[in-house]
Amino acid sequence: MVHRLPVVATAVGGLPDKVRPGGTGFLAPPGDPAALAAAFAGALDRRADWPAYGARARALVAAEFDWATLTDRYLDLYDVLLSRRR
Repeated sequence: MVHRLPVVATAVGGLPDKVRPGGTGFLAPPGDPAALAAAFAGALDRRADWPAYGARARALVAAEFDWATLTDRYLDLYDVLLSRRR
């Protein structure tokens, strides 16, 4: 995603909130090889759309996962947790 490319993945763990079908990539249900193959085929069929997928993927990474953003979120969390201890 940081390299401005769409992602093909299975919908497990934290991936579905990052890999968004029609937005940043292509998802298949876990444990379904045929669906994963179809997701890859769909991605290859949509090569012309890869720049748009990639731009959205990169924007998502920049907005939600860069170090400055993560640091601010952790500091905010620590402030909340420390205020509850007092």
